[in-house]
Amino acid sequence: MYETLDRVKANRIVKVVDFVVPKHHIHIPQYIVRLQEMGVLKGEIIEVRRNTGIGPIEINVKGTKLAIGRGIASKIIVEEVNE
Repeated sequence: MYETLDRVKANRIVKVVDFVVPKHHIHIPQYIVRLQEMGVLKGEIIEVRRNTGIGPIEINVKGTKLAIGRGIASKIIVEEVNE
């Protein structure tokens, strides 16, 4: 089942499925470009390290720790990976 990154509980492993893009955008939004530069790509496996429900979400991508704001995290569509 798909959900957005801001709703994933801490210590879960998820896979990036897609990004929310407003229908009126012709080009890729800048937040997606920046996420891709940081290694958050479609198909990438990420670990949610911390999500308290307020403030940024801390994730681990390819061994790198990142903090993603809740607004951007709500635009990252993920699915939980069962290990």
